[in-house]
Amino acid sequence: MELDEQDLKWGLELIVGKWKIDYLVDFWSDNLEHIPVAKYKSPDGKKYNGITFEFFEDHRLVMKDSATKKQVESTWEQTGSTQYHYALNGFFDLPEGTDAENAETLEVFDGYLALPLGFITAGLKKTAKGKITKKPDIGDIEPSADDLKMNAIVGKYKIVKAPAMIGDDFGMHTREEALADANKRKAAGEIDDNEIWESILSMFDNIIEFTADHQVKIYAPMPPYASKKEIDEAVASGEITIVDGMIDSGDSYEWKAVNGAYYYDSREEEEVMGEKVSPWKKLEPDSDGLITFEPFMIEKI
Repeated sequence: MELDEQDLKWGLELIVGKWKIDYLVDFWSDNLEHIPVAKYKSPDGKKYNGITFEFFEDHRLVMKDSATKKQVESTWEQTGSTQYHYALNGFFDLPEGTDAENAETLEVFDGYLALPLGFITAGLKKTAKGKITKKPDIGDIEPSADDLKMNAIVGKYKIVKAPAMIGDDFGMHTREEALADANKRKAAGEIDDNEIWESILSMFDNIIEFTADHQVKIYAPMPPYASKKEIDEAVASGEITIVDGMIDSGDSYEWKAVNGAYYYDSREEEEVMGEKVSPWKKLEPDSDGLITFEPFMIEKI
């Protein structure tokens, strides 16, 4: 499974800290009850109430058993949205025939970490948070001298894909796809030319410009039904500004290069699990060379 930045951030914040075995489940029992660690009686007499796992943000892991004074250092990594792998390094004496790979897999379950140990599974409960170094937001990072030299993003872009409804499918579509569907609806008498322009062409025919002074400007096409007199009056009154035959929408965003990558300030206010998400979005081409500038996919003209 491919993990994105948000998965890894959530996974790091969840696991870093100290965990202690809270209960055990014996798979030979009749009802698979959660037995408190202090009451669990192992057939071989082993006690688990002194075992702790401490995870660090640099992916170190320290496993301790206060009863035996045993301490083993290891490493951990996130392998799934709710799954981790660690190196056992001989900390546990596993029953013969136990799958070591399975024993080295931790799964998040109802706020606990499930630790399989042969015929029993231990539930680890977090008892203390660990230290996580907060990464600075892109907006707070000053571009380096090399970053300031980056200007390949500068230029004008056309919208290649945008959100559009085609039949019952609302998704990312090209101008050609959206227009073809609209012409079918026009032939059926459902819409007219003005509605096609308002719903499709007025969006797809926008031009987005990344300027050398680190601004992102959006220019809208002139309405085909507007007369020259109406346009002249709108310009004279200051209602609109015309640039190269297009209307300056007035929208302006900031872009910058940081650590060799391009970003723009979307000005969006989002939260994930109560934590504010950076409004700075990365600008990078996909396999088709298209750049995501939400909600559009754009291409340099």
